Amino acid sequence: MIRAAKSLIEQISLPRRLPAPLSYFVALLLVGAGALVRWWLPGVLGSTPFLAFYPVLVFSAALGGLGPGIFALALSWLWVTYAFDSTPGILGLSSPAEVGRLIVFTAGGLGVSIVSEAQLRGKERQARQARELQELTHLTNLGPFIIRDEEDRIVHWSNGCSRLYGFRADQALGRVSHELLQTEFPQPVEEIYAMLRQTGRWEGELNHTRADGTVLIVSSQWVLQDSPGKAVLEICTDITPLKKAEESLRRATEELKRSNEDLESFAYIASHDLQEPLRGINGFLTLLQQQYAERLDAKAREYIAYAIDGATRMSQLINDLLRYSRLGRKDGQLRPTDLGRVLAEALSNLRGAISDAGALVTHDDLPTVTGDTSQLTQLFQNLIGNAVKFRTAEGACRVHIGAKRKASHWEFWVRDNGIGIEPEQHDRIFLMFRRLHTRQKYAGTGIGLAICKKIVERHGGRIWVESSAGRGSTFYFTLSSN
Repeated sequence: MIRAAKSLIEQISLPRRLPAPLSYFVALLLVGAGALVRWWLPGVLGSTPFLAFYPVLVFSAALGGLGPGIFALALSWLWVTYAFDSTPGILGLSSPAEVGRLIVFTAGGLGVSIVSEAQLRGKERQARQARELQELTHLTNLGPFIIRDEEDRIVHWSNGCSRLYGFRADQALGRVSHELLQTEFPQPVEEIYAMLRQTGRWEGELNHTRADGTVLIVSSQWVLQDSPGKAVLEICTDITPLKKAEESLRRATEELKRSNEDLESFAYIASHDLQEPLRGINGFLTLLQQQYAERLDAKAREYIAYAIDGATRMSQLINDLLRYSRLGRKDGQLRPTDLGRVLAEALSNLRGAISDAGALVTHDDLPTVTGDTSQLTQLFQNLIGNAVKFRTAEGACRVHIGAKRKASHWEFWVRDNGIGIEPEQHDRIFLMFRRLHTRQKYAGTGIGLAICKKIVERHGGRIWVESSAGRGSTFYFTLSSN
């Protein structure tokens, strides 16, 4: 009976259940109709008092679900008990046949009500999913998305897909999507579907082929729908231009890296090879000055002195360029380095200059960082050497080195009370061969701070200065704490 009622319910049930007040009122009317039928046909229904009320239960449950079904069951029971039984209120329970009819009617009524409730809930769930899918379709119809069934056949092909891939909807519907688009997967397709079944989602990059044969790179998002057919919603975004731009950027970066390496190698080789002929020029000029000075007039001796000075400065420039090019070759390894010992080595190298200037150099306790010992020594030596070199004529030279721990790095500073630097020159001083003063006033090639900048950047940090003319300078730089 329940199976027959289930089939009947599927045919007569509405797309959605009646609201609660109306469904109970309809159940009441149906029970009244069943009672009238029972009254009109006493001869036919006399031996089976519940027969007229079975359709009542089926319709009440089909239209309203479990609650109206049980409500109709109770009312039918009351009608039969008090209106149609020879002994009102007793229902002939002494008769085994009547007891059996009552049990069958009650069990059947409950079963039909439960089945109806389950079917109505299923229809409501399907209707809700259909509304959600319709809303999603409305929102995303301008964009490319596909809905596939459990066999990967296309059941919906958006207008955006037609524009993106060049296939019309009638050409795509019913086709296996991966065959139509000649999909190239980034991993075995079995693994993708296993993840989809496990998590309900998958996202990755796929290669799809358009109708004209053009291959596209798309960002594809799959969402497993909670429906009887286990449909899959696939949203596709064309990222081909982005990937081409990334590839162009990667090639340009590699080319720039290769060019920089070539330039560094050229600078290293050129500066190294230039030393030998320059030493020869300087040597012969010095011999000429020493051995033939008495035979030359004052003008000739002056010219020779200029030439020797130029050769000496050229040699110094080449040596500085050689040191700068060596920084890019990364011959040294980065290892835990005690900056206290590094600073001591730098101060030892500057002992003569510090002593001649009468400078006082103080420092805080310095940490251990990961770095290249020789390059970090060069860094401190250049910064402290500049502080001593560019001191004021008034007052004693004071230099202090400090350190402070930040979130992910150490910040260091070298502070002096020297001549200072104009704010508009703060960036310029870190460029190669950029001097702020004449060679006659302050010796040097103008490459020291460029070397400092390259050392700091090689260690993943940055360097800057805070200064103003006549108020000293503070050079800051950072090094990673890892």
